[in-house]
Amino acid sequence: FVTMHARLAVREVAKVFGVPPGEVNHFTRRLPHRPVREILEAIRVLPQCRALPAAEEPWRTILAVAERLDEVPRHMGIHPCGTVIAPGALSALVPLEKATKGIVVTQYDMNAVEALGLVKMDLLGQRGLTTISLALANIERSTGRKIDFDAIPERDAPTAAMLAAGRTMGVFQIESPGMRGLLRLMRARTMDELSIALALIRPGASEYGAKETFLRRLRRQEPVRYPHPSLEPILKETLGVCVYQEQVMQIAQVAGSLSLAEADLVRRASAKFADQRERARLRAKFLKAATRLGLSGDKLEDVWQMVEKFAGFGFCKAHAATYADLAYRIAYLKAHYPTEFLAAMCSSGAGFYHVSAYVEEAKRWGIPVLLPSVNRSAAEYTAEPFTAAGGNGNGNTIAKEKKALRIGLIQVRGLRAETIAAIVASREREGSYRSLE
Repeated sequence: FVTMHARLAVREVAKVFGVPPGEVNHFTRRLPHRPVREILEAIRVLPQCRALPAAEEPWRTILAVAERLDEVPRHMGIHPCGTVIAPGALSALVPLEKATKGIVVTQYDMNAVEALGLVKMDLLGQRGLTTISLALANIERSTGRKIDFDAIPERDAPTAAMLAAGRTMGVFQIESPGMRGLLRLMRARTMDELSIALALIRPGASEYGAKETFLRRLRRQEPVRYPHPSLEPILKETLGVCVYQEQVMQIAQVAGSLSLAEADLVRRASAKFADQRERARLRAKFLKAATRLGLSGDKLEDVWQMVEKFAGFGFCKAHAATYADLAYRIAYLKAHYPTEFLAAMCSSGAGFYHVSAYVEEAKRWGIPVLLPSVNRSAAEYTAEPFTAAGGNGNGNTIAKEKKALRIGLIQVRGLRAETIAAIVASREREGSYRSLE
């Protein structure tokens, strides 16, 4: 069920008060993505909210009403990739219904489904995997080498240099401007460093200052500190900064004497803005145990804030590590086979950018880009041999063999897939076209 959070609640109430849509948008786009109960405090302390007319009518009344809508369901939603698995017919175990999209969904939400003991898995599709398969096929076709993707070396110098320079356009999960900038700041070169970078770029770590603190400590601009010596083994790999959800749960276990099951409840409560009484019980238990450890004052509050605030927004380490593993191996393909990789990237449509950006990236890598050809282009982008003329320093011209990126016929406006298939099939059957006829 989609419940009311800050922006949504204020937007819905403002509509009822007849505030024009333009004014509503101007007000709500400055609000943070937080639960409604934190909205007044956020308006008071966040710089982007200082100019908001929160003390003036009708906004003062709108905010007061919006606060009463905290956690109130707005409408039913469908989990984008949550799949329920059972040993028998689901209809015998849980009520089902047809969604407007025509798919069958459970009438219970994910928590109730889990409480019933049913297996619930998130199965995500990733176009990045399509890029991998296309790139490997391109490499085999172009070079005759069959790359074992699982056997790619984990400490490869060209790959490490490319990562540290942030030249990762097209690489799964690490190609956005923010991510490339962070890789340069960290001089990231390994899978472990990629994993940390992937977690630091997430809203949770960024919002609570983890990224800035980590970078200062990485550059030795400030010493590594731990709220308590018992937390050093948990936070050492991330320089005393909480980066992963698993660290939050370990802190709750060690400093707060919570069981891992209770620590997971803290994580879920923060993530879903759930049961206030349960959160209050866990907070009391945590603070009592942390006080016995010797934590007090600001340090005590800091550790609890690290647990409660970060748990809902942090990134799961297993998730970050899996993404880092894939990203590193894909980066290896780009570092060693840039033409074949970028051809796959342009063909798959899986990237952060439009295909034209990857064509420009090919040019930055010194790869010639060849226009569509009725005799040379396949349907998709391909890597093909290219002979370039170059000087040898003695005034003589020599031919240099390199790879070029050939634009596929699919890029030609107005050509249908059937037409492209017919052109390629005819060419394979009867040889190159010799004339227009």
